[in-house]
Amino acid sequence: MIKMKVKHLLLIILVLLIVAFLGFAYLFYREQQDNLKFQSVAVNQENKIIYYGPQEDPFSWPVGIAVHKGQIYIADANRHRIRIFTPEWRLVKNIGHYGKKKGELGYPVGVAVNSEGEIFVSEVVNNRIQVFSAEGAFKSFFPQRKVDIKSPTAIAIDKSDNVLVFDRGDHFIKVFDRTGKLLFKFGGPGSSPGQLKFAMGIAVLPNGNICVSDSGNRRIQFFDKQGKFLAQFAGGTDGLNGFALPRGIAAINNEKVAVVDALARRVLEISRKKDAWESKILGKDFVVPDGAFYADGRLYVADRGDNSVAVIGRVR
Repeated sequence: MIKMKVKHLLLIILVLLIVAFLGFAYLFYREQQDNLKFQSVAVNQENKIIYYGPQEDPFSWPVGIAVHKGQIYIADANRHRIRIFTPEWRLVKNIGHYGKKKGELGYPVGVAVNSEGEIFVSEVVNNRIQVFSAEGAFKSFFPQRKVDIKSPTAIAIDKSDNVLVFDRGDHFIKVFDRTGKLLFKFGGPGSSPGQLKFAMGIAVLPNGNICVSDSGNRRIQFFDKQGKFLAQFAGGTDGLNGFALPRGIAAINNEKVAVVDALARRVLEISRKKDAWESKILGKDFVVPDGAFYADGRLYVADRGDNSVAVIGRVR
C-alpha cells in the first residue's frame, strides 16, 4: 500500500515537472517571438503594413532601402548602419557603426545590392561609397578613383551590375561598372530638361531606362540607358499631378513608377500611356517618407519621420 502511494506521488511529481517544463518552454518561446515581433503592425485600407524594427532595437531614421532575393536592406541613418532582414522581418545582421575607417559608416543614406549580393552603401558624413560582401564584410571603397565622386547620395544598380550614383557635389548622375570604372555621366546642375537639382532617388526600369526623382526641380525625369533625356512628369506643379518634394522612387514595370512625395506625406504611382500621364495615390498619411523599393508586388517605403518601414501590398 505504501509502495503504491509512493508510486502515485512520484507520478504526480513527474507530471508536475513535465507541466512546469512545458510552461517554461512556452514562456521562453513567447519571449523569443516577442523579441522578433515588431512594436506596431498597422494595416489600413491601403493594404499598408508598418514595421518599427525589433522592440529592443528599433529603427532610427531609416532612409535608403533595397530588396534582394527576398532579403530587406535598410540604411538606418541615425545609427550609422545597414540592417538586413529576412522576408519575415527577422534580423539577419547589422553592418557598420559610426566612424571613418573602412567598414565604419557616417550617416548612410543609400543602399543597393548587385547580382552577387554585394552591398553598396553611400554615406553623407564621409562622402564616400563602401562595398560589403554578402556576408557583411568590408570589401572596398568605391569607385576606383576618388576624384570621380564628390558627395554621393542616391544609388541604384542595373541588371548589368552597373552602379548609378547621384553626386550632389556637381549634380550629375554617374554610371560606373562593377569594378568602379566611370562609364559615363548625365544631368548636371539646372532646371532645363535633362538637368538635375538635388536628385534624391534613382530607379532602373526593367528595360534599362532610368527614372530620377529630381527633388530640387519638383519633377520626375526619364532617361534612356545611355543617359539621354526622354520625358518628364510634373515640374513644379501642385495638386494630385504635382509634387511638393519628390524623394525615393521605385520602378514597378516599364510603364509605372512609384514616387515618394515627402512633404505631401504620400506615395504616388505615375504611368504614361501614349502621350498622356496618369497618377494615383498608392499610400498616404506617412510622416516624412524617404527611400522606396519595389519587389514582387510589394512597395517598401522608409519613413524616417516615423522611424518605420511601410510595406504596401498588391502593387502591380
